[in-house]
Amino acid sequence: MKRLTFKGEGFLLYGILYSLGRFFIEGLRTDSLMLGEYRVAQLISVVTIVLFSGLIVWMRKKGYKKRL
Repeated sequence: MKRLTFKGEGFLLYGILYSLGRFFIEGLRTDSLMLGEYRVAQLISVVTIVLFSGLIVWMRKKGYKKRL
């Protein structure tokens, strides 16, 4: 069964997976830039994951151009 995706979905998925990995790796660092009690790199990763996930859901609902 072929799965239809929209143009750019691969990029968004890559961004989500990259940010997920970076979130965990940044948690291991001891020399991170902090904003209060949170690491800035982890905050950026969470924002990217939420934004890109939202874009995937929104674009699938809108029925953007499909490709094989």
